Amino acid sequence: MRECPFCGEKIKDESQGCPSCGYGRPSGSTNANDEILGEAREVDSRTIPEPPPHAAYTDNASSQGDNRQLGVLWKVILVLTTLFFSILIGIIGGVYLYTRPYPDYKKFGRNLLILCVVLVVLQFILVFFAAGFGFFHHII
Repeated sequence: MRECPFCGEKIKDESQGCPSCGYGRPSGSTNANDEILGEAREVDSRTIPEPPPHAAYTDNASSQGDNRQLGVLWKVILVLTTLFFSILIGIIGGVYLYTRPYPDYKKFGRNLLILCVVLVVLQFILVFFAAGFGFFHHII
């Protein structure tokens, strides 16, 4: 016995096609179970193969694709907004992206948070230098 490649039913070796779905049967032959209109056949649970168990739908990030990427325009907007307007926007955007399940989002979110930390450190250094120069300017 062999298996029908279309519906998976068992076929006797001497058969000329699948008795269940008609796959492999010569075009001139008909069966009492077939209601063929042109090329169309009746669709029921016997003619539609079930998907394999590993292809079952799951509602998680791996079924949607782990390779989802953040657009370049969004990256540029977030970096420029962080640099020129508000570090707070960069921190919020970085935390949001870092919590997403996609590797590209996580990586960019981490990099945006690192940029925010560097900017905060630079601001503190500049404030201390400015305060120090102001202090020494009054002494002289």
